Amino acid sequence: MTNASPTSSAGGVRAKRKYESARQLERQSRILNTAREMLAEVGYNGLTIRGLATRAGAAQGTLYNLFGSKDELIVAAIEDQLSELAERAAARSQPGIDRILTLGEETSGQIRRTPEYAEAMARAVFSSSPEDALTKNLYLRGLANLREQLNAAKAAGELGESVHVPRLARHLHAQTWGLVAGWMLGMFPLKQLSREYRRSQVMTLASCASGEAKERLQQELEAGS
Repeated sequence: MTNASPTSSAGGVRAKRKYESARQLERQSRILNTAREMLAEVGYNGLTIRGLATRAGAAQGTLYNLFGSKDELIVAAIEDQLSELAERAAARSQPGIDRILTLGEETSGQIRRTPEYAEAMARAVFSSSPEDALTKNLYLRGLANLREQLNAAKAAGELGESVHVPRLARHLHAQTWGLVAGWMLGMFPLKQLSREYRRSQVMTLASCASGEAKERLQQELEAGS
């Protein structure tokens, strides 16, 4: 909730007006939080600007002035949360493998806290096209972040020289969405999601890591992660 003017390097949106006062920032936070609550309750198709404005205590014109359209508002709500998760992960980790695993913890923890919202967004992505804003912000943004952290890991000697970063990033990202789909299909309960998420990442990274990073990951696997 710190980004006053939501943007994204992967096809995001920018609010039409920049917030400056504490009151305006509080209103933006309320609108975006309400959007996420309603997405969890009624899904992407069920959310309307009229319903959101009523529930958030804002005029419909205000929402259109700030975000332009329903899609842009929903993307801003998603970006807002993704930015918060990334900031929390950055505050408690170092770039590279540690950042990847920590962001995985933050992401799986958020899914466990708000499963209805996570499921609604996953279903929206699974039914969207590659050009949709939701695809760009929920899928492609995460893929770009993985590539960035894997490049940092390789530069720090945490990955073997022969590792192909774009290919590994695609594999890790597809693996993550496969876990989400597995949970949604009842393959394992929500309470096990964080453990499954972490274990799958550690197994993949251990096969590509080198030096001390490889030793740490292998020790974690042997300890029964």
